[in-house]
Amino acid sequence: VSLMGRAAVLPDSEMAAFSDFVMPLNYPPNPAEYLDRSQPDAPPDVPSSQRGQNFFINTPVDGPLRCNDCHTENNFAPGTNRVMVPAAALLESQDMKVPHLRNEYRKTGFRDSAGVSNKRGFGFTHDGANDNLFTFLHFSRFNFGSGPAADDKRRDMEAFLNSFDTGTAPAVGYQITFDGPNDTNPTAVARMDTLEGQAALNYCDLIAKGRIGGQARGWEYAGGGMWTPDKAAESQITSATLRALGGLGAEVTVSGVPKGSGHRMGIDRDRDGYLDGDELAVQSDPGNPAATPLNVGVGDDHSTFHFGLRAVRPNPFHDAADVQFTLGRRSRVSLTVYDVLGREVRSMARGLWLEAGPQSLRWDGRGDSGVNVSAGVYFVKLETEAGHWTRPLVRIR
Repeated sequence: VSLMGRAAVLPDSEMAAFSDFVMPLNYPPNPAEYLDRSQPDAPPDVPSSQRGQNFFINTPVDGPLRCNDCHTENNFAPGTNRVMVPAAALLESQDMKVPHLRNEYRKTGFRDSAGVSNKRGFGFTHDGANDNLFTFLHFSRFNFGSGPAADDKRRDMEAFLNSFDTGTAPAVGYQITFDGPNDTNPTAVARMDTLEGQAALNYCDLIAKGRIGGQARGWEYAGGGMWTPDKAAESQITSATLRALGGLGAEVTVSGVPKGSGHRMGIDRDRDGYLDGDELAVQSDPGNPAATPLNVGVGDDHSTFHFGLRAVRPNPFHDAADVQFTLGRRSRVSLTVYDVLGREVRSMARGLWLEAGPQSLRWDGRGDSGVNVSAGVYFVKLETEAGHWTRPLVRIR
């Protein structure tokens, strides 16, 4: 209450809703880590993230405690053991949870020397009192030894903290494209092998996208150097065979994607059980679970449109947002905006008849009472005879 200037404590229901929203969020990969999730090394006279990692894991620095005893270096829960530390141990005025270290590399750039104009960075510790990690590592409770060697260890530690794993593997988001000339390139093949190794360690999923005979195709990595295609009648292919499909106008791009998303992103976009290639082959919509090879072309007006929510633009929005969708035929539509607690904020349409084809309804940021809603996260839900779709949208001030 005192920190945010509120008149009253947030109710438990809103705190629970915020927790449900924020806990699944993930940090992006740390760009300083190597693709195989290892740390960079350097000569003795240059700060080394790898040496810093070894010190972090193995060397007592606070009595018998090592850094790793509290700021656990674990790829699936990095940077904190979630324990509350007594105020006296921190030389602070209140107890504090052991902070995570996943975003240290994004705080750099701040300096507190006289006359400096800062354009980035936040400083370190809870109040940003230390302008860089090297300064913070001089905290009186930390024992790095004495003399020049102590500062060398601090520089190594600083390098490691700036490349600390975020919980999302560097393989997530990494892409390699095979276009013919590089299909057997040793460097490209080695990087693909590294990606496959990361998938085997459950750090990511792998997908591939390309074209065969002009048709868009997808593959999902099944493990063991084998790839599952997006057509049920086709057999799995090897990594070498997949690379060999790459050519001019038929490039194949291999991508690391978040664990658990490979099947959807690779071969079954709408997760309706019908693979994307099979749907495209019969002109069904692989992005619409209501459109399948079993009902393609079914409809009283034989429309080529499919039911679905296409986009909310702009998002985030300030004054108004357009909800864009398509209808496979003339249908009743209901469109409702909800807050994060699931409460109805605005009914934009309730059983409204609209014609087949692209449609758009605008939300002006007002609730059913006509009053502007506050900034925050909302959800828009489209309901038609073919199904329902939900998208988040954010209002900013």
